[in-house]
Amino acid sequence: MYMKGKPVKFGYKLWILSFFDGYPFYIIPYQAAQKENGSEDSSERLDKDMKSKKEKKTLSETVVENLLSVVEIPAKHKIYMDNFFTSYDLFVSLRDKHFFTTGTVRENRMAKCPLKSSKILGKMDRGTSDRKFDTKNEIAAVCWNDNPVVSLITNFEDTRCFTKVKRRMKDRKQKVDVPSCVVSYNK
Repeated sequence: MYMKGKPVKFGYKLWILSFFDGYPFYIIPYQAAQKENGSEDSSERLDKDMKSKKEKKTLSETVVENLLSVVEIPAKHKIYMDNFFTSYDLFVSLRDKHFFTTGTVRENRMAKCPLKSSKILGKMDRGTSDRKFDTKNEIAAVCWNDNPVVSLITNFEDTRCFTKVKRRMKDRKQKVDVPSCVVSYNK
């Protein structure tokens, strides 16, 4: 597969469910769209699962749900993912299945959450944040102004708790507030 922006342009793309130290639990090789030919591998199962669902799911939602299908007791695990996989609809679905999830998120995947935009928040002081909580679906969203604005959604962490971190600002270091969910995501 061709991977734009990588030092080695051609290679294999693997979807991996791993432990926090990188130990893989489950791996699905990405093979693009597959035709029916009698042999079924994991990417063909992904395609079939996508077609069999009544509601239209994105590739990232399908991949996450297939990776997490091997987890026997969801409530014993905390799942962290980057913004390629994260969406509001996925987090609602995972909450219904009792998964604890947190992830960075792209602004267009936050289901029109009324947070301040990254342009407005980026002009404010470093450490400024905005947060909202959807009481119906129990999903929290937070935007935090670091050097770029960081957006996260979570279905189990408290976005009201803050800790202090040191940041370099104009030739000196200063302590700024950071939501605890950002600290646990980075950990």
